Amino acid sequence: MKKWIKMSLCMMIGFFCFSFQVKAMNVEARIQDQNYETFQEALEDVLTGDQKGPIYLMEDVILDVGTINKDVEIIGNHHQITVPLQSQTDDSESQGRLNVQATLTFNQCRVHFDNTYQNGNNIWSVVLSSQGVLEFINDSNVTFVGHGIYANNGSTINVDHSKVSLSQMEYTSMMAESYGNLNIKNDSNYTIGHAVESNGITGFHVFVDHSSLSVENCTNQAMVKGNLTITNQGNVSFSKNYR
Repeated sequence: MKKWIKMSLCMMIGFFCFSFQVKAMNVEARIQDQNYETFQEALEDVLTGDQKGPIYLMEDVILDVGTINKDVEIIGNHHQITVPLQSQTDDSESQGRLNVQATLTFNQCRVHFDNTYQNGNNIWSVVLSSQGVLEFINDSNVTFVGHGIYANNGSTINVDHSKVSLSQMEYTSMMAESYGNLNIKNDSNYTIGHAVESNGITGFHVFVDHSSLSVENCTNQAMVKGNLTITNQGNVSFSKNYR
């Protein structure tokens, strides 16, 4: 009898341990002490609920929300965030872009922007409002393919100890209503290459502090309608642009 009771207890303990492990495996994100089975649930809790604090990633995730209208910080722990064509802005006006109307911070993230909207003109992966701030910090590694960034007057992009690459652009890589701000600092690397049409950077005040900026192989000019400030041994290279 005692032997049977011991076996039953062991089976029950094993079952609970197994259930806990399965539950832990299904957690994609965490905010403070709250676990979320999906990153989407955590993000919506910040955007539409009362949840505050950074979102910690436990897995690679997809960001498909359409619009960021509250401050959001994502601490990636080097997990990847894919930002595809946004299902909520998949129409002829918005063309699949992510709208950033507050501060969106990617902290220690691998981020891949790939808006695959077809048959539009001047398509963007990200559009910043005049209050929009886009930040890549703390060893983030970011790639944009095909479509880049549009920024309204007064918006800001901060790159701090991170790498950003925009390649194979089908239009101007970065365009701002005069003027947007691009701050590249703290040993960051910012690269723009192979813009099929138009320019590399248009309408930005660009600050390069102890970092590097490279714009190459654009079919038009590397940088127009903006200012460039280089400090603390910053390095800027414009090469093989066709005008």
